[in-house]
Amino acid sequence: MQINSTSSQTAASCPSNSADKFGAAMDAANTGSQSSSQAATGTQGMEQILSQIKDLIQQLSQMIQAMSQSESSRGGAVATGSGEASGAVPIRSVGGSGGALGGTQGPSDNIPDPTENVREIRLGGKTVTIGSDGSASAAEVGAAGAELQRMYDTSPTFRRTIDSADGTNLTVTLGRRGDNTSWGGGARVFLNLNNINAGNNDSFQMIAGHEFAHAAGLPHGAELEAIEAAVGAEA
Repeated sequence: MQINSTSSQTAASCPSNSADKFGAAMDAANTGSQSSSQAATGTQGMEQILSQIKDLIQQLSQMIQAMSQSESSRGGAVATGSGEASGAVPIRSVGGSGGALGGTQGPSDNIPDPTENVREIRLGGKTVTIGSDGSASAAEVGAAGAELQRMYDTSPTFRRTIDSADGTNLTVTLGRRGDNTSWGGGARVFLNLNNINAGNNDSFQMIAGHEFAHAAGLPHGAELEAIEAAVGAEA
């Protein structure tokens, strides 16, 4: 009987031990599963954060590009630098088909006749007299003349603007003034070299497109702004 009792106790204890081992194994499995789940969740969260940062950077880049394009295409305000805080002086391009702007009315304070380094170039059917008011060098006059010729050959918009001007003659005066203002009207243009270079650069091309549109009789407005932007892009 003692043996049977012992055997009975041993047999009864075996299921209990197995249950304990099974429970421990399940706990370990659950713990591992939770750790893996937490790791996966953390990785997914980091990926989402990185994706959001990337999207924000792209949106910021698009906003900066849009602001830059808007500023460049705006009539009467084309900046050559990063602003007045850095010492750059903004260009103001003003004028129009009305007012005492010289041209068919003769020279004026805004658009004087060239007096130095005067030469002629041909732009299509127009004879363009170009020179300095005394403050632009012969090299600058030559560079401006060459660039206007290149723009006429390269930009269809600039070519149409020149060809649409009344008469067969245009006058271009180059100089420097502290007001940083260029003028156009009545088949005449004054290009202020105080803060634009007479050569192949966007500021010169866009201001030239703007003022020659005035010289052809076009006032400020959406059409002139479109011409200015198109010349800058094409030339």
